[in-house]
Amino acid sequence: MGPVEPLTVEEQTSVSEASAQEDSVPEGMATAPLAEQVRDRSTGPIPQVTLQSLALSAVAALASTNPSLKRESPEWHYLADQLSQVPAEKARWVRAVVAAVQDPAPRDRAVVHLAASLSCSFVELLAVVLAAAVDEDLMVGRALAFLQAPIGGARPTLGLLAAALADVVEPGRRPLDVLLTGTALTSGVLTLLGEEAPLPERAVSVPVAIGLALRGHDGVWPGTTIGLGGASAVSIPPSIQAEAERYAQSASSGAHQTLLVRSGFLADGKSAVTAIATALHCRPVFINTDTLTGIGPWLMLRRLIPVLVYELAPGERKSLPTLPGYTGPVLAVTGPDGSVDRAGQAVPSWNVPVPSAQERHELWTQVIGEGDAAAELAQHHRHGSARIQMLGVLACQQAARQGRTMPEKAEVVAVAMTGVGTGVDALAQLLRDPIPDEALL
Repeated sequence: MGPVEPLTVEEQTSVSEASAQEDSVPEGMATAPLAEQVRDRSTGPIPQVTLQSLALSAVAALASTNPSLKRESPEWHYLADQLSQVPAEKARWVRAVVAAVQDPAPRDRAVVHLAASLSCSFVELLAVVLAAAVDEDLMVGRALAFLQAPIGGARPTLGLLAAALADVVEPGRRPLDVLLTGTALTSGVLTLLGEEAPLPERAVSVPVAIGLALRGHDGVWPGTTIGLGGASAVSIPPSIQAEAERYAQSASSGAHQTLLVRSGFLADGKSAVTAIATALHCRPVFINTDTLTGIGPWLMLRRLIPVLVYELAPGERKSLPTLPGYTGPVLAVTGPDGSVDRAGQAVPSWNVPVPSAQERHELWTQVIGEGDAAAELAQHHRHGSARIQMLGVLACQQAARQGRTMPEKAEVVAVAMTGVGTGVDALAQLLRDPIPDEALL
């Protein structure tokens, strides 16, 4: 996903050229009444300011055109203070926006990188910054509600954004159209609220998880889990670890951006994809929901690899979802049944193999300790890593109830014969009584 890069947008050249011209101030950036309260900064070098300050100063400039606003209110003084921190002259304000994108302040690097990855326009970038600031700073929401009363609320409306940020839109294009058709909305970075309201009155917001990601935190996406956690981790034998690293190398080269991992137990498959993600210097996020609007930018910001978790029945078919805003590998984990495709095309699959006898012996030793039982179980029972761990833990619990520290082979076999964890209870009734070998023909 690389380091933060300057924003690349179609209108950057035209905006840069426009910033050097001394045009008349258009509607939406008339700053005279409010600018008279602050020191004029139309000359001298462009100071480095944050994108949030630039976006709020544009809103403050718009506020100065409304004579009905109460000049003595705390919200008005807050907006006046925002305007005092940036160049008051229009052309220099636009230059400051371009400079803040080309050399972003530390707090702006994540949002600039996100905008560059999505090929957002300047107006979209500033809209994202302003919408995210509402959930970070109480006064931002109060100032927007103050300016948008009585129709709007604390979140910025499309009409407000279009009017306040018009100067960073390429000449000949309508700011509202740029916002509605841009990648910020289509990728889910911005969410459009209020379906019944006219477009100019509809507010926008940034999903909470994306807002936290822009500030360097994981957040929580509903229906997902980042990583396995200690309770679900399964030891990966060296042979499976090496195979996972080979698949990771293939994914990083672009040869197989999608991979379906099959295993008898989902825990084995989850551990295998965790090894793939680790080899790619990322973390897996296990997805158990169909509500994925906006998850692509969140994945990119937090360097997460999506892992779709399916438990399919025989003959069941599942299609992998599209993830706008995300271009990295997509993994899926399922059992031995069913089929998975992506956009109607079959995807490569990897059946996690059963560990070798030597590896099984090491796994049994880790769970039940060194001894004859571990060697015999490894030699005569072909279990995967997750199954070995589960049976070993249950057998150790049974041995502890009898006052012993290590279980015997017979106890492990007895636990296995109960069918625990196999998921066959709904298909057949398991016989709980032990059946001696002499009873078999």
